Amino acid sequence: SIAAVALVHEAFLRLGWQPAVDVLVTGNVGEEGLGDLRGIRAVLDAHPDICAAIAIEGHTLGRITHQGVGSRRFRVTLTGPGGHSWGDAGRPSAIHAAARLVARLDTIRLPKQPKTTLNVGLIQGGISVNTIAPEATITIDVRSVETDALVETSREVVRAARDIETADIHVEIEIVGDRPAGRVPVDGGVVAIGIDVLKRLGIDAVCDASSTDANIPMSRGVPAMCIGLAHGGNVHRIDEYIVLDHLQTGLAQLILVTRVIAEKLRADTLTEAPARSAR
Repeated sequence: SIAAVALVHEAFLRLGWQPAVDVLVTGNVGEEGLGDLRGIRAVLDAHPDICAAIAIEGHTLGRITHQGVGSRRFRVTLTGPGGHSWGDAGRPSAIHAAARLVARLDTIRLPKQPKTTLNVGLIQGGISVNTIAPEATITIDVRSVETDALVETSREVVRAARDIETADIHVEIEIVGDRPAGRVPVDGGVVAIGIDVLKRLGIDAVCDASSTDANIPMSRGVPAMCIGLAHGGNVHRIDEYIVLDHLQTGLAQLILVTRVIAEKLRADTLTEAPARSAR
């Protein structure tokens, strides 16, 4: 996706096309992990006049993400007195308390509609095999396509963590990520343009929900979507790969979508119900 974005300017020059409005081509950081989309936040903060946004994904040519999955990430740190596993037997272990918390989180009932998920992605703690752990940390990821469900599930997480706290086990809860949910309609605006361009390229579009850089412009009322450029597999694994066979088609999609959106912005005909945070 970085290579494709870098080629946008050159592609317009070679085709002899002049975009109808200014096009800001940018790369940013913080889309993955605990980055909390800080890169795209900075881009929009620095350029508040942006009227539309296209986020790029290297995989899934034919997919258009029109719903931004919101997420809230928590780092829960549990601390206890510690001690020797034999000599201080009976003292509470921070790791044991963390395990109880994970088990309790697993009992939270998650709505299927709107789709809402909860995952404990990291567990850290302890000093040695024969030490009662004085500290343990778990990192939790809560996601939903609707803000209300995200907020309610987050409350359940906080309640579960507080219930673990005792006189000897202290619990500290830190929010380490807060991505807003959002959506744009599929029957107008940028998504309709994306669907039409793919159709002209012989591809049936699939519209879906995901967490991408498009979340931030969507949540701020800026028409936005994320499009795929190629095919691949094993996403988020060390053996992730991309197939380059269809990259030319993906690049053509990007150039055409950019051109049409620019034309409609110039003509003030990018008709679309206002993008909004999903409720």
